[in-house]
Amino acid sequence: MVHSYTYSSGIATMGGICCGPSCPPRRSQSKVADVNDLHEIHSVESPSGRLLIFANPNSGAGKSVVVFRERLKPELIKNNIAYELIVTTHAHHALSVIGVRDDLHEFNAILILSGDGLVFEVVNGLVLRSDRDRFFPHLPIGIVPSGSGNGLLASVYHTKSYPLKGNEFLKQALKSVSQVDATAHIVNLTHVETDSGQNMLSFLSIGWALMADIDIESERWRRSLGSARFTAGALVRCLKLRKYRAKLSYLPASETCASSASQHQFPVFDRELGQGSSKSASSSDTVDFSEYHVKGAIPKLADPIPDNWVTIEDQFVLFYAVSISHISADGLFMPSARLNDDRLYLTYILASEMSSSVELMSFLLKIEKGTHLDSPYCKTVPVSAFRLEPIDSGSYITVDGEVLKTSKIQATATSLRTAVIA
Repeated sequence: MVHSYTYSSGIATMGGICCGPSCPPRRSQSKVADVNDLHEIHSVESPSGRLLIFANPNSGAGKSVVVFRERLKPELIKNNIAYELIVTTHAHHALSVIGVRDDLHEFNAILILSGDGLVFEVVNGLVLRSDRDRFFPHLPIGIVPSGSGNGLLASVYHTKSYPLKGNEFLKQALKSVSQVDATAHIVNLTHVETDSGQNMLSFLSIGWALMADIDIESERWRRSLGSARFTAGALVRCLKLRKYRAKLSYLPASETCASSASQHQFPVFDRELGQGSSKSASSSDTVDFSEYHVKGAIPKLADPIPDNWVTIEDQFVLFYAVSISHISADGLFMPSARLNDDRLYLTYILASEMSSSVELMSFLLKIEKGTHLDSPYCKTVPVSAFRLEPIDSGSYITVDGEVLKTSKIQATATSLRTAVIA
């Protein structure tokens, strides 16, 4: 059966993108079909499993496709795992593919060779589908780190004491996603709302002020420095320290983490795939995120702040909210965070409590070992929801490293979960 899909930026046959007005013919003489190196299907009789794979050729050092062909592909073939590879060609490519596929139920997992940015696309492509509950968390995500961040994979590996640096990090990832006994681990997701009415899911972080400035402004060194770009960016920003005024409001989380005892994992390939077809996203589909909020009665971003929320209006140096432990492979930002928490963790530093740029640089350098939170000027608050309303302009608001065009933002812990292979 031939599936035909139309994407927002091109034509697709069997899920493969053609970047021109016509698609070249599929090669029928081989089990591997290759369309201009952007699309490849490997099918086998009685496969151990099936993977839908996205590779971003521009992430990190730009080696994702080479890593797939030279290191991952041989392992998948050896282990009798069928796959479909799509090499992304533009921003939101993976998001649009995930939105229109009606055969997602035929895959055991979605595999990503990139950084956290492509994970963001896949997660938000899934939530726009009317059958989202079919795939959260039952269609896991495998990650082969090819970007400069990789905070999600590092957080999952941290729970298993796997290596998080260098070639050992990559070797473990290749092994994890290519073995027939692979397991997936549940990870919580956060609902984010902007002032334009845009809604999305976050799995990693919401940043503003110093951390967002470092993340975005160091992007120019992504190819040359890799993950070291964050250190270079931190040095620049600490020497030229910025301060921003904002109103921060939040709903404190309950003292007991409701989901800490319910963390679990499941096999990736040793399970039955769903029957029937998948329902692709429709322009008329809307997601009522309030159905998934951990706490009830969370206002919309345009509504007034409830009386049971705490509000701070002040000048900030740093604001960062995370839901998992790591923001990068060498960034242990919240050691106490669990993968399946029912909360977010706010961290902020007020300008009035930060005495020098040297002290701030010391704070940032301590993130690698997770000791930065011991600093007396650093405040950390577990919350069920928060709203950030910047008053001063000049900084960025980021979600999972992606810049949002919004003047304010609200984030809420949800019961939606994805799963990550480890």
